Amino acid sequence: MAHVHDQLLALGSSPDPDDVDRVIGNGSWTRVPECDECGAGDQPFVIQVGQPPDYESRTAKLCGSCCRQAIAEADP
Repeated sequence: MAHVHDQLLALGSSPDPDDVDRVIGNGSWTRVPECDECGAGDQPFVIQVGQPPDYESRTAKLCGSCCRQAIAEADP
């Protein structure tokens, strides 16, 4: 684990996301996750709602479109 830490530090204060992905082996730290409602990927952001993420928590990540739809449905 110290080896990974050292590699990440060596990337500097503003590393290229692809370089981080190569060090850790995936894009989980550098990519916006898919929307849990519509499944859309490649979104500029998602908003996490619900409980703090944990095993069996009720947590969802929603894209802007799904957030707007939820607000519209909640405000008749």
